[in-house]
Amino acid sequence: MNQSTTQTNIGQKDIGSIEEKGQKISKEEMEREIEKRLPRITIVEGRKEVGGRCRSIKMGNMYVDIGGTWVEGWTNNNPLYELLKETEGFETEGIRSGCRCTIIDYDGTIASTPTHINENGKQIQRGLRKKSDKISIQERYKQAKKYGVKKTFDDIQRQVVEEDRSFEDALKILYRQEKNQKKFWLEDSSTFFSRFLRSRIAGIEQYYGGDKKKLSVKKIEKGPEFGGGDLWVKSGYGNMIKKALYEPLLPYKKKIQFLFETRVTKIEQDDQSVTIYCTSKSGEEKQLKAKRTIATFPLGVLKQNHITFSPPLTKRRRSSIERLGYGLLDKIILRWKEPWLNDFTDALMYCPKEYGAYRMWLNMRSYNNIEDAVLVGYVNPIFAKKMEKKEDDVIYKQVMEVLRSSFPDIPDPIDFKVTRWHQDPLSYGSYSYITTESDFEDFKILSKPFNRIHFAGEHTSLHYSTVHGAYMSGKRAANEVWKNEFHEI
Repeated sequence: MNQSTTQTNIGQKDIGSIEEKGQKISKEEMEREIEKRLPRITIVEGRKEVGGRCRSIKMGNMYVDIGGTWVEGWTNNNPLYELLKETEGFETEGIRSGCRCTIIDYDGTIASTPTHINENGKQIQRGLRKKSDKISIQERYKQAKKYGVKKTFDDIQRQVVEEDRSFEDALKILYRQEKNQKKFWLEDSSTFFSRFLRSRIAGIEQYYGGDKKKLSVKKIEKGPEFGGGDLWVKSGYGNMIKKALYEPLLPYKKKIQFLFETRVTKIEQDDQSVTIYCTSKSGEEKQLKAKRTIATFPLGVLKQNHITFSPPLTKRRRSSIERLGYGLLDKIILRWKEPWLNDFTDALMYCPKEYGAYRMWLNMRSYNNIEDAVLVGYVNPIFAKKMEKKEDDVIYKQVMEVLRSSFPDIPDPIDFKVTRWHQDPLSYGSYSYITTESDFEDFKILSKPFNRIHFAGEHTSLHYSTVHGAYMSGKRAANEVWKNEFHEI
């Protein structure tokens, strides 16, 4: 959720005490008994539905998540995985550790495919435009290997983490620039080698959502993780969140009130209570009184200073808000009536001349084992900010030009969707990342209560940038409220 007032959770111990009496009561009676024990709760949500940046949309026979997509790690008691197992109607598909990727140069020439290309040019994936291309493919691929394209993020960490550097500075050290070079390779798109590496680096920015000039190489992989692979929720991650966390609250409407399409503008507090000022979509202004409140504003909203706090947030908290990075990951989703890409290609990676432009496409039919012909484009944060300023028809035209450069016979898609998280006034981006100026203490600072205001969200968790981090922070904040105000209930 993006904006909320007082929110608590019902401990299993309290519910269990009813059952321990040996009474055989119906579900309805149980709900009434629980409702008696609940404090009054008002949840203010800026959007027209719950879920925030975790939202599923229907496309054909499948659901596509336009925000959070993966359950990241299914071992070591990931609480979201445990929640998923308890929620009926939601199957998962494991994500393969190895992605079968086709690499394509800016002009549409396929430089590498998931199948081996032998000396006779056989076993080349469908989509290669003409036989003569096989020579340029082999030459380009050899050129890339010659200059060390196998150097990866792990190499960067091993060689340059003695000091905390930005990702870009680390790259300049790892791929040392010759004195006679006029341009650093990252700024040069004249060779396949440079275009390939630029696309790979754009992919790392895409994954973390952050700018390579700010991303910290030393600290970026130091946060806690749950083990195991990632899982894709077939019926929609956002849908699962709704069913598991929102629908169970609906029977308690006498005590739990939802105000949708309502934005918080100011939070005042004193020694006894907090007052939340908010405005509905129709312009109606409201004031809500509560003993305590949980603020789940995304870091991007906090950075904009659109919410007034009285008294003001501490300088240390404001410093943490400013120091942490808030990234961006947009998606472009296309669906066709019939599949046109083969089933052994999980992804298409383009090596464009313009940095990060429409570079990565996941073939959902292959990658997630579904029937629908759907491609999801993951847009690098640097290029995404430029893209968001364009109209949908312009983006559509450019995307189809890129895809048809290597697959000229692609039909027109029947569905097309573009996200614009940076322009969204309820988020101003996607998720947080750690910069050279910040450290893990900043996440801890943002997680601490500010008198009667408690904070939750992925940016208040050491599991930052993840849905489970947001979920865990919400449980932590709710327990803080419960412990401070409602322990006697």
